[in-house]
Amino acid sequence: MPRLLARKPEDRRRRMTAYPPVRGDEPCRKVPPDVFYPDLGDDPRDLDHITAICRPCPILLPCLSWAVANEQHGVWAGTTPNQRKQLRRMGRAA
Repeated sequence: MPRLLARKPEDRRRRMTAYPPVRGDEPCRKVPPDVFYPDLGDDPRDLDHITAICRPCPILLPCLSWAVANEQHGVWAGTTPNQRKQLRRMGRAA
């Protein structure tokens, strides 16, 4: 099973400056950044828990748009790197 942990979790916070405008109450800001960079070799069910964090987010769509265009590692907008890769392919095909 592929590993999502490819970058240091601190990179996520550092890159948030280039991230879409945030309100400050996003669910991802209430958990440690390393949660979004799991080692899925341990328990794939962890991914369901991680992606559930993103579901009620008020900026889910801007986050997804940004993640598809910019992010290749970790869970962003409730999507895995492979899911975002598929979305990029679909966008090029359209």
